[in-house]
Amino acid sequence: MWNRGVLHDEDGKYRATLYGLLCFGRDPQRFRPTSNAWIDCVAYADLDRSSDVILAGKAKGRVDEQVERALGWVQALGIREDYGPIVRTDRPIVPIRALREGLVNAVVHRDYAILGSKVLFEVFRDRVVITSPGDLPNNMRPETALAGGRPRSRNELIANFFMVHGFMEKRGRGLPIIRHEMREFNGTEPELVNNRDDRFVRLTLRRDQP
Repeated sequence: MWNRGVLHDEDGKYRATLYGLLCFGRDPQRFRPTSNAWIDCVAYADLDRSSDVILAGKAKGRVDEQVERALGWVQALGIREDYGPIVRTDRPIVPIRALREGLVNAVVHRDYAILGSKVLFEVFRDRVVITSPGDLPNNMRPETALAGGRPRSRNELIANFFMVHGFMEKRGRGLPIIRHEMREFNGTEPELVNNRDDRFVRLTLRRDQP
């Protein structure tokens, strides 16, 4: 565990690293360094945060548990039923595969040095928004990230953890997969904003109007 970065030496005692807590810890949010390292989930009735909250949740636990719990939360919002000439088709608000990739990217690439901030997962009537603390690593531009270019993670050990556990297929494929899923779903492109002044990255996926 020392060699793999799970533990480190602190005043002659073995302590869990940030990576160790987030990927292998039991209830990581009990500890001060990772107390805000979770996904805050909020669904609104209309187009902005001034509208009524219809569902809220906290996706806590290890990083893999956070992603799975956030996906479970959004599925509790329900699905839309499309009726064709013969059969009914259940249609999610946006593709689950795109949501999974977006949430994994937010958890893997967020800046854990920004204390007191969480990944924010918001559902509005016309869009889904995932906001991650910190800017894009390696001075990457949004258009480069969307194209899958220059893949590099701020948190390499966490990225490797997700790859080993099958949450990531290959470095640099997450955003291209999201683009493909959204084009197939409703012909829209994901929107990626990198705010270096306020230090956040925001991914927006457009919904079909209900």
